Amino acid sequence: MKSLFPTFLFSILFSFLKTLMVDISNISYKKVTNQL
Repeated sequence: MKSLFPTFLFSILFSFLKTLMVDISNISYKKVTNQL
């Protein structure tokens, strides 16, 4: 259990970062299309 916990935490962090990157790219894409 103790060795599994860091991996679990890392996967949560990774998925959170991935979602954040997608959100940022979507927002910047909308800004660019709005300017055009």
